[in-house]
Amino acid sequence: MRRLFIIIMIALFSVFPIYSQVVVTGSLTHEQAAEKGSEYSGTITLQNGGAIQGSIHIYKTDYQFYADGRILYPEPGSVVRSNSEWIQIRSSNVTIEPEQTRDIYYRVQVPEDVTGEGTFWSMIMIESEPSESGNPDGLMVRQVMRYAVQIVTQIGKGGSDISVTQATMDISDESLPVLVLDVVNTGSRWIHPDLSVELFSAGKGILGPFKADRKRIYPDTSIRFLVPLTDIPEGEYQAMAVFDSGEDGIFAAQYGLELR
Repeated sequence: MRRLFIIIMIALFSVFPIYSQVVVTGSLTHEQAAEKGSEYSGTITLQNGGAIQGSIHIYKTDYQFYADGRILYPEPGSVVRSNSEWIQIRSSNVTIEPEQTRDIYYRVQVPEDVTGEGTFWSMIMIESEPSESGNPDGLMVRQVMRYAVQIVTQIGKGGSDISVTQATMDISDESLPVLVLDVVNTGSRWIHPDLSVELFSAGKGILGPFKADRKRIYPDTSIRFLVPLTDIPEGEYQAMAVFDSGEDGIFAAQYGLELR
């Protein structure tokens, strides 16, 4: 019999159905300000909209991501700013009956001896038990679906700082060149900046602003921003990239560009 094992989905910022139609309702990012030595609790609500019972496994991982496309879920406690060892989960395996909801409770105990301030984070993973289905040809499909719920603890203020590690042009689509900026968070607090770029030319004046999708960057992680430069004539330009993080500050970088 042929067997095909497929479909592992990580849902970080939206809601998708998993086996038995169990979904995580509400936000997939839980953020809480806390003091050293304090504790707080939270709830993850699961809902089964399907016709059969759902069996769910719950566990913790760390979480890292990088501008080159890597997304990592290392062992809990292996990342310097991980808060996974502070988190206690009341249940590791639960079942949810059809058309029912169930709350998953967790508690975060912040140690007295935490080093530094800023953002500490990890993941609570919500994973369905594997299910199999087949067809008359003997093809078997095994489904395992996961949610990744980010648990974020903010201690004190911390400092926000970012650095552009690489700036390049993607001209694979000649009608729509794209400015590519790889940005690393070198501070101690997460940052969620709006990015806008203006182009300056002696003959053409100021063009823009051009916008990129807003993205959150944890400390010691990096993100790739893509800035489409629409309707830009050929020529040489100075590009000013401005990252506006509101109360966390404004960061700017300048580059020379040439479009041919």
